[in-house]
Amino acid sequence: MSINSLNTPFFCGLTKNLKKRMLDNPTTYNRLAQAANKPYAGSIPSDIAKRLNDNEIKKFIQSLDLGSDELKKVDKDIKEAIENININEFMDSHEDLVHNFDYEDFFVFFDEESLKTFGTKNFNEIKNNVQKILNEPLKSLGVEKVNLDFLGEGAFGRVYSLSFLDKKGEKVFHDKAFKVYKSRVEQLELLKILKNKLQNYNKNQLYKNGLINSIKFQEKYFNSHYSYSRSCHGILPEANCALYIKNNTKNMMQSDFIMPYMFNIKHGYAIFERADDELPKPDKKISLAKLGLYGRDFYKDANIVCSRIVDYGSAISKRKKG
Repeated sequence: MSINSLNTPFFCGLTKNLKKRMLDNPTTYNRLAQAANKPYAGSIPSDIAKRLNDNEIKKFIQSLDLGSDELKKVDKDIKEAIENININEFMDSHEDLVHNFDYEDFFVFFDEESLKTFGTKNFNEIKNNVQKILNEPLKSLGVEKVNLDFLGEGAFGRVYSLSFLDKKGEKVFHDKAFKVYKSRVEQLELLKILKNKLQNYNKNQLYKNGLINSIKFQEKYFNSHYSYSRSCHGILPEANCALYIKNNTKNMMQSDFIMPYMFNIKHGYAIFERADDELPKPDKKISLAKLGLYGRDFYKDANIVCSRIVDYGSAISKRKKG
């Protein structure tokens, strides 16, 4: 099997460049993306890959590509929800948000809450489509259904769980996390709509100004190509961090960082092991200092699930930090 073929469980090219060291450079990331013959980095989850033949692996990867594209339609639900929302009623029902807003987290909260509360009109249809798409190439393994559930989101992506069930409803594989990165263009449009909505928020001018500043803060992120240079978020910096740590860690499944698998920079998604109580408790702590890394957001409560760090965004090398 060619290491460069689409259906290999392990991808080279991008993987080779991303796992060596932290690049910390937006120009380098953009050059890598433009030069890549194929958009894949990392590897297919080994528990799945070892049970698929070459053709089935190819179909499985293509199903992930199609599934991620389908999930990007969620933005349409969010847009419709925000356009139709009464901002004063919404803020009244989320009083804690108004009094404890965070410049980085406000839009994420609003976006996520909109999806949960208002954006369900088309989400169930999207969800069912994705489940069927992902299930098809795994039927030969006894997977009768793939369940997809929304777990949560950050500023740059939404995360879903994938459960692979047999006809008795028992798990064929351990659950995986499916992170779909947000479209920069779509997010800028949503931010503009929300900012206009906030102009009609009439309860408290101080909070109104703060919330609008929060939106402007997010706009700066998305106007700088996922702010590779400023926040080290987005699919390439996160793939870089995840694969670098993985390449320098023995028995990573036993560590306090969740196992990363594959990244597709064209379709904008990543696959990780899912952090839950079914995994053995981690018995080794990765030393970021030994790896020469500084992770500003790693140890935030929201980024730790069942004693494992689940978000690889925000990392830079200490040489850059200075």
